[in-house]
Amino acid sequence: MACTQFRPPDLSVEPEPAPLGARSPGIHMCLVSPPSTRRF
Repeated sequence: MACTQFRPPDLSVEPEPAPLGARSPGIHMCLVSPPSTRRF
């Protein structure tokens, strides 16, 4: 849903830094939801 909007291509290769996730909790949830980032 909104995950695709909040998840830039950069996050597909590398996880976002802690400060980024703190100000944007939506991105953190996206990293755990899509299979593209589930490879972590």
